[in-house]
Amino acid sequence: MISNTVDRLHSIYSDLLKRLDDSSDEIRLAMSNTLQAYFSAFPVQYDKMLYKAHIEVLYKSLLIHLDDPSASIQASVLEVLKEASRLNPAQLVEQVNLVRSKHRTTSYCDQLLTYIENSRTL
Repeated sequence: MISNTVDRLHSIYSDLLKRLDDSSDEIRLAMSNTLQAYFSAFPVQYDKMLYKAHIEVLYKSLLIHLDDPSASIQASVLEVLKEASRLNPAQLVEQVNLVRSKHRTTSYCDQLLTYIENSRTL
């Protein structure tokens, strides 16, 4: 049952991520909300090691949009990444550290890293 759910979730993420490239900020913001719900649908027993490659694609794609020219998109994607961080926080920290210096501002990366660190101590 869990593998069917995970397989379905994996089968749709590329289509969801494509909508973040839409020319309309309204659509991109709506997709951010959809992605938050998407990440909340992953089961607690999600095998982060088995599906590491899927998680990497998701994190890398979202981190590109965390550096969007629009502050509203950046803030929205930050919330998506916070929700997504529960899948594999260590992997996300690694990915953030790889791109942090390339972003136009490190503020959102820093906020995400702080969120992940605080979540680990709970």
